[in-house]
Amino acid sequence: MSRLNIIDAISHSNSRSELRFDPNKVYSGNVMLGNLGCTITNPARSLLYNANSGVLALIQNIYLYDGTQLLDQLTDAHHILAFRNVQAANGYNENIGQQLIATNRAYDVQQDPYDIKNVPKIVDVVTLDPGSAATQDPNTTFKGFVNLQNIFNCLKQMAYKFENETVQLVDTNVFQSLRVIIEWRSSAELNSAFQGTTTGLAVTILQPQLFLEEVEASPPQSLSFNYLVYELDKVNCNSAAGAGTIQTKQRVNAFNTKFVSKLLLMNVDPTKLTDDNVGNDDAVKCDSSLVQPNEIIQMYLNGKALFDFNGMNTHGRKLNFVTDAWGALSIPECSYLQVARPSELLTPQAAQLAGKMSYGGVLLNDRVTELNVDYSRTVTGAAAAFLLFVWGEVVKNINIKNGVYSVSYA
Repeated sequence: MSRLNIIDAISHSNSRSELRFDPNKVYSGNVMLGNLGCTITNPARSLLYNANSGVLALIQNIYLYDGTQLLDQLTDAHHILAFRNVQAANGYNENIGQQLIATNRAYDVQQDPYDIKNVPKIVDVVTLDPGSAATQDPNTTFKGFVNLQNIFNCLKQMAYKFENETVQLVDTNVFQSLRVIIEWRSSAELNSAFQGTTTGLAVTILQPQLFLEEVEASPPQSLSFNYLVYELDKVNCNSAAGAGTIQTKQRVNAFNTKFVSKLLLMNVDPTKLTDDNVGNDDAVKCDSSLVQPNEIIQMYLNGKALFDFNGMNTHGRKLNFVTDAWGALSIPECSYLQVARPSELLTPQAAQLAGKMSYGGVLLNDRVTELNVDYSRTVTGAAAAFLLFVWGEVVKNINIKNGVYSVSYA
């Protein structure tokens, strides 16, 4: 027996929302966060959400607390959630992803009958239908849903063994004051939540809801499990006044003493966070990783180089490392290269991603005592500074004994 509980936010504004689970109940681990979206009050037209992050581009930070105890979190959430969508299979993005969170991440290889070179082009299978846009009307504006297991790994790992099966459950007899806190992006940063020009943007964030399946179950009062959280540090990569090699060396301290499964690297242009006049050819803005010219990345874990030879020194090698660590990425050809040739390989829609999918990554599976980044790029003229986001997949543990729990780094 089960029944659906729909829980409204206990507080809500354009900057922050809080939703609370009822205590002394048992819920399925598939916790859905719904009614995600906004209405547009200016400009007087509909807007498509960021093609990589969809409606999740509205979220700056999201936390799972029990009372004052932090269980899980995702800061600068839209960046990593965009990458998670890039990880998703093409079929998922074409169907489920578009319908649930309004991404535009599906691609197909089609033959251009007029292409005498017989070169396949990467094109969008579908474009966002009108129901996937943010509009002025609360009744017609897109409203998204996301399974919180895809944000909070602890909900996915909270699995209890019964006689014949293992079941993911959330027991609020143990976690008596469980709550989700969402911090929405600032009014200026919301410009990058949408595709194209957004001059004069003004939005009203919809009030989110929790959709919980309450079940009849008596989970054991003792359980111990590890789970993964995304933690972040940022490296300021220097600007250049003219041609030459720019080098940045920096120690990354966010992961000290922690066991880290793997790292993810993103090149983020901070000006894209707030730019309201980038033109209609920018569908992803800051929720991407910008290609840098002739970049070389070397990292040192506990005094030892992570990459052999000359480091991560080509675009192809960078792609190989990130797919080894994080799996295949759903990206069109040339989108990870310094010089893309969209006239030969990409249609105009897919060409919007050219040069914007330069993700890096590496497996660690080690405890960090010291982590250093040595980054360089060689430019032919003046070059702006940017931020190298270093995400770590960090291992934590929840131990429940006789209904009392503790949280620690593994």
